[in-house]
Amino acid sequence: MVVVAAGFSPPTEGEGYDRTFALPWGQDALIEAVAAANPRTIVTLTGGGGMDTRRWLDKVPVLLHTWYPGQEAVQPLEKFSSASTIPRASCRSASTAVGRRIPRRLTTTPSRALTPRCT
Repeated sequence: MVVVAAGFSPPTEGEGYDRTFALPWGQDALIEAVAAANPRTIVTLTGGGGMDTRRWLDKVPVLLHTWYPGQEAVQPLEKFSSASTIPRASCRSASTAVGRRIPRRLTTTPSRALTPRCT
């Protein structure tokens, strides 16, 4: 099992400015390469909102959107690393279970109308 920690950090996301919907440079390629080498790849995303996961979401069995969890982030990872099997949930059931919908692409977000170059 491999855990890839990706997403944003204070220099790339903050209250006073907007960030891109795409992950920072190189992270999509890293996730794809690791998932190709190990089918038991867990991806954790850190960030304050949705991110584009289209390139690799169907290639990984587990995605944990951790928001900005601080030191408590390790607890959900411990559950997956000690499990003999990795559960697979659809995006719909997983997002319903936690009460949030996380968009897979920018065009499905409410801010689409405010983004002039959104395709």
